[in-house]
Amino acid sequence: MLLFDFVCSDCSTIAESIVDRDVETIPCPECGADMHKFFGNSAGKRLPDTAEWINSIRDVVDKESTKPHVQAFMKSPTRENLRILMQKEGIRHMEPGEERRREPEFDEDRMAARLLRQKMERERIEV
Repeated sequence: MLLFDFVCSDCSTIAESIVDRDVETIPCPECGADMHKFFGNSAGKRLPDTAEWINSIRDVVDKESTKPHVQAFMKSPTRENLRILMQKEGIRHMEPGEERRREPEFDEDRMAARLLRQKMERERIEV
């Protein structure tokens, strides 16, 4: 995907859009007519591999880690290095609507009763 400038032949609106190289027209956001690709300052610029939010992940990554995938991400926080980091560390993005799971509170009485039950089952004598 590349960033191109488009101009509307009806209302003369100029807009940038991220499209495939072979796309020549897009609908005008103002009047709905066809906007045609033209060569301006941003014509054909490759989009950067990094996004601002990827850099924010560097704040929470273990900077002292000696793992190669962590070091690679810290040197170059690209989408590909983030994908590798997440795969190797066994983490994933949260899905829309998904909430963080809270750890259940530790109930000492319930745990003691469970352990006592398990001990009694192990040591029971059947006649």
